[in-house]
Amino acid sequence: MTQIILSNCCSFMLPGLLVRQALKKAEKALAKTPDLQFKDDDELLTWLENRSIIKPEPAAKPAKTKRMPQPTQASNKLKKSSNQTPPPSSQAASTPKKPTSWFKILLFIAIAAGLLIWQLMPTEAPECDSQQIQQKVIPNFASTKTTSSTPRRQADLREKSLLDDEPPTEYLYNALTEMVETQYDQQSRIRSCSAKVIYKANGNDENAEDITGEISYQIKPNQNGRFEIYLNGKDELIEKINDLNTGYKTQVVNHKRIKVAFLAGLIQLEKMIGTGKPSPYINTLPEKVTWIKIVDECQPDPEAPHRLTCPILVGYNDRMIKITSEPSDQLELSIDMPILVKEGNWYPTNGFFSIFLKAYSEARKEAKKDDAGTTENISKPGVK
Repeated sequence: MTQIILSNCCSFMLPGLLVRQALKKAEKALAKTPDLQFKDDDELLTWLENRSIIKPEPAAKPAKTKRMPQPTQASNKLKKSSNQTPPPSSQAASTPKKPTSWFKILLFIAIAAGLLIWQLMPTEAPECDSQQIQQKVIPNFASTKTTSSTPRRQADLREKSLLDDEPPTEYLYNALTEMVETQYDQQSRIRSCSAKVIYKANGNDENAEDITGEISYQIKPNQNGRFEIYLNGKDELIEKINDLNTGYKTQVVNHKRIKVAFLAGLIQLEKMIGTGKPSPYINTLPEKVTWIKIVDECQPDPEAPHRLTCPILVGYNDRMIKITSEPSDQLELSIDMPILVKEGNWYPTNGFFSIFLKAYSEARKEAKKDDAGTTENISKPGVK
């Protein structure tokens, strides 16, 4: 692998087949003696020449002297009569310079670059649990995507605090553990690994359990000799986490829709009763609601899936006057809230009125029984 990289790296500098062959021979010879060191370039080149890896530089041939013609009698006369001196260029021929050996220079640069790349390039794939691998694997699981929509609210309903619910449970990345090797191919330098990804459930859902997903990954070199990671099982695990987070967010949205539908039903019921505009000192039906709790998931009607039945508990202040209520004035209404889903909006059905009044009547009866029992116990001696 190193020799191929060196040849590709420096082939643009070494013209001719002879140079490439010499470079390959030099790399093989130097690879056998990695501890060998040279003082300078000439010592390296001499070492290569002695092993017939490169040919010694041919000695420069002496420059041929041109044969001058014999001067004639006429020319001698002219030479004697002339007092002019010849130009400097014609007095003496310059000594020919020794031609530069570009082959040796380029070969030395190629060998030096090749040795440097060979030393810096890792010979084996990184370990499965190395810090380098963890930094590349963890970001793939440390973030998830969730989507949610906000239900439409009516302006004449109770204040925001009554409609609010607990934050949704959300699965967040916690740890990457048990990063172990499953196989290693010495020839291809491919290391196969497995690991576990842990997501913790953050929220108030006591039934939500942590999720541990199993993944596998390979560490193998690319065309440039650098090691890359190829994950298996990532998409399936992230899709599972995203679906759970989206489900919890949708659940919170639906809880708000149930509360809105319940309060809207009370507003309609009050209009049907025809009490008119109440006194500012008197509680309206929606104002008597102190809290709403969703007991269980809504169940669709088998014959009409767009109709739902949602079990809820409602705290209800039975006092008419707007003063601080006593504990005995607080009723707990158990209601199977009937809801109609139409074009994405949730409405109370016509059956809500009778269902609410029945739940209110039963809650008052239970409260009276409790009051009667408490009065009887107080009247008996020794009962506190």
